[in-house]
Amino acid sequence: MASAVLKRGEAIVWLPPRLAGERALATEPSLLIMSPPLAARSAAAATAFDIRRASLETLPELRSVRLVFDARDVTVLRARLPALPAARLQRALPNLLEEQLLQDPSSCACVLGPPVAAGQERRVAVIDRAWLDTVVQAFERRGIRVAAAWPAQALAGLEQGQGALLGFGSSVTVVLAEGEGIGLGVGPDPRAREQALVSAMQLLPVSGREPLLVYLQDDGWQEPLARAAHTSGRPIRTLALPASLSSSFDLMTARRAGALSRWLAAIDPRAWRGPLAWALAAALVAVVGLNAHWLRLREEQFALQARIDGVFRQVFPASTAMVDPVLQIQRHVTLLRTRAGQVGSDDFLPLLVSFSQSLGTQSADAVSGLEYRDGRLRIRLRPGVADSRAARDTIEQAARRHGLKLQFEGDREPLAIVTVLR
Repeated sequence: MASAVLKRGEAIVWLPPRLAGERALATEPSLLIMSPPLAARSAAAATAFDIRRASLETLPELRSVRLVFDARDVTVLRARLPALPAARLQRALPNLLEEQLLQDPSSCACVLGPPVAAGQERRVAVIDRAWLDTVVQAFERRGIRVAAAWPAQALAGLEQGQGALLGFGSSVTVVLAEGEGIGLGVGPDPRAREQALVSAMQLLPVSGREPLLVYLQDDGWQEPLARAAHTSGRPIRTLALPASLSSSFDLMTARRAGALSRWLAAIDPRAWRGPLAWALAAALVAVVGLNAHWLRLREEQFALQARIDGVFRQVFPASTAMVDPVLQIQRHVTLLRTRAGQVGSDDFLPLLVSFSQSLGTQSADAVSGLEYRDGRLRIRLRPGVADSRAARDTIEQAARRHGLKLQFEGDREPLAIVTVLR
C-alpha cells in the first residue's frame, strides 16, 4: 500500500456519484482534480494540492490518475472467508458475498482488503463492475492511464482518531474505521451541507472532548461546518488533505482479474457474422481442394505402381513374389552385371576408387577403416584429416565432383557414409 506521491502529469481525481449520471461525468465540471502546483515556490507549497473542477472534456494534460470513487458507490463489508489461494479466493468472492449483496453478485467487482483485527474476518470492497469499467475506460480513451482506484471511505494517510469526515464534491464521507464508512448526499446550498454534516456527526462515536477531524474541499464548507458543530455540540478540527494518499483497497485489482472475461463479453457476435461466414467458406473450399488434390495424386500413384508392376513382370517373368519392385530390380540388375563380369558404380571397388580420387594426394594414409554393405561405403578417417568444418566441406565438394555423396555421421566423429550421387 504505497502512498501516492504525485509528480507532474499525475493527479488524484475525485469522481461524482453514479447517481449524477454518465452524462454529467463527461460534460459537467463534476470531477475534482487534485494535482501538484504548477510552480511551487517553497518546500511547503510543493507538498500541497491544487484542487480544481473539470469535466472529462476539459481535463488538463495528464499521464496517469488515481481515482477516488464516491463512498455511496462502494460498499465495504466484513466477511469470514475460507482459506483458499489468493487467485481462487478472488474468483469465489461474488458467490461468498451473495447473501450480503442486494444486486446480482456476478455484476459486482470485489476486492480483498486487510483482515479485521483479532479475528478471521476480512474486509471486502464491492462496486458495480459496469460503473467501474465505464469510468476507467473513459479515462483510457483519452490516453490517461488509471494507476489505482480507491474508495473514498478507505483512504489511508488521514488522521482519524475516533473517526473523520470528508467534505468533497456533492457528498460527505463518514470514515468510521480503517476502510469502513458511508457516504451522504449533499445539496448545492449551504443549508443542505449543514444538514448533511449534522447527520454525519451523529454517526460518529463521542470520545470525551476529543475534537472531530474534518477534511474539507474548500472554504465554502467552513460556514456550514461551524453551524453543524454548534448544533451537534461537537468540537471540530479542520485539516487539509495530506499530499500523500493511498488505500488498502485498489479496485483496479478486480478489473485486471476479469480482463479476459470483459474482453469476451465485449465481442459483438453480430459484427463477426460476415467475417466468420467468409472464413468458414474459405476453409470449406480449402478442404475440398485438398481432398480433390489427394484423390488426383492417389490415382497417379496407382497408375505409376501399375506401370512398375508391368515392367517388373515383363523383365522378370520368372519371379512370382513381388514385395519391393524397385529393390528387387536393382538386385537383379546387380546379379546380371556380376554374371556378365561387369561392375556397377555403387560396387565396392568403384566407390573406393572414386573416393580415393576425391581425396587426392592425402588418400594414401587418410583412411583407417572400411565397411561396405548394399552400395554404401562406411569410411573411418584418421585424426587430422577432417577435424575442422572447413576440411569436411572441402572433402564433400571433391566427392560431389566425382559423382559421390559423402555424409559425416557427426560433427566430431571421423565417420562418413559414401554413396553414389543420384
